Amino acid sequence: MKNILLYMMVSLSLISTAQSDWKLTKDKDGVKVFLREKEKKDFKEYMAVTSFPGTVSAVYAVYQDVANQKNWMSDIATATIVKSVDKMEWFTRYEIKVPWPMDYRDAIYNIKLTQDPTTKALSIAFKSYPTLLPKQNGFVRIVTSEGVWRFTPKPNGMVEVMTTGYTNPEGIQPWMVNPFIVDGPHASLLKMKALVKLPKYQNAVFDFIKN
Repeated sequence: MKNILLYMMVSLSLISTAQSDWKLTKDKDGVKVFLREKEKKDFKEYMAVTSFPGTVSAVYAVYQDVANQKNWMSDIATATIVKSVDKMEWFTRYEIKVPWPMDYRDAIYNIKLTQDPTTKALSIAFKSYPTLLPKQNGFVRIVTSEGVWRFTPKPNGMVEVMTTGYTNPEGIQPWMVNPFIVDGPHASLLKMKALVKLPKYQNAVFDFIKN
């Protein structure tokens, strides 16, 4: 029941996303990035979309290789699972690069998976959970951040990858941050597209995912 309710919430969020006033900001190399204003927030929300050959399992295999996320997720210095609930839920701590002389940020996310039984779209909802671990010296803890990854199978062996997100980076001015939320997601999806071709990801199988 808990997973069903979560799926309904994610689905409603995605419907709202599709119907709202996103503005296309970048369209290059097969990746589109959109931005929109978030009500009563200083920072913008992003959505990035692309499609490439693969399966839902292969794309998820890239995502769930948490130790390697630093090599394709923009501005991530390290990623570590700090608590596992089950195969559909866990908590990850990220160390996030910011320009010198500012302190790196860190964020702890609650990650939850659901899969639509009809479309086979796999949704990965992430939401900041800043109180799970004590704050660490040299890092500014991100308090407000949330978003969704969604992998949707398409005809002819293609998969659509969509990610949305909003983050308040704590103490950094919006004019410094907003340009990065265009180029960052764009670069991340291009790198994911390259990684998913590797055999270790292409051949991945998960008993809880239907392709």
